[in-house]
Amino acid sequence: MTDDDEIVSDTEQKALCGMTAAEHEAFKEQFGKVYEDASKSLPGSREALQKFSSKYPTVVGTLLVRDFGNAASQAENALVAYTSRGSVLRDETTRIWLKETRAGLAEPGDTALEDMLAHRVSLCWLAVNDAENVRAHRWNSTDGITHEAADFWDRRLSRLNADLFKATRALATVRKLRRPVVQVNVAEQQVNVGNLTR
Repeated sequence: MTDDDEIVSDTEQKALCGMTAAEHEAFKEQFGKVYEDASKSLPGSREALQKFSSKYPTVVGTLLVRDFGNAASQAENALVAYTSRGSVLRDETTRIWLKETRAGLAEPGDTALEDMLAHRVSLCWLAVNDAENVRAHRWNSTDGITHEAADFWDRRLSRLNADLFKATRALATVRKLRRPVVQVNVAEQQVNVGNLTR
């Protein structure tokens, strides 16, 4: 296994704290085999994973679903891998930037939908920034850039900017809809005032 080992031990301490040391070792060995077999799609691995999942639902829910069954996490990993272009330093610093960006977008009392939309905004923002970077390098390269390539990168950047705008608008709309509307009667006229603060 890879860096999932560290996550496994944290989760085991929370979810499997009633186990003896021998049971704990047996769990780790069984988890390792189920994980490896399912990763390789070996015959019988689906049934073994389902059996293991029903025996340890908290662990499987925390580890496998989050890391392998979460399409948003997979999309983030793919985009970070693409934008880092094999650089470990760029990969790690991009992940930190994404985390900080999501934290900056977060507001107290956010729902799961708002968290999902903030995640989407951060990925769109990363994609736009990366496309800007690539386009700038193409424009400034010693070989120059063809009209077709320039047109391609302009259109690509426009589409990515549109995606970013849609994601930010969706997040703003959901937040606006969550705010309560207050009715105030002034001189027998009803006025609806949206709550502008959180």
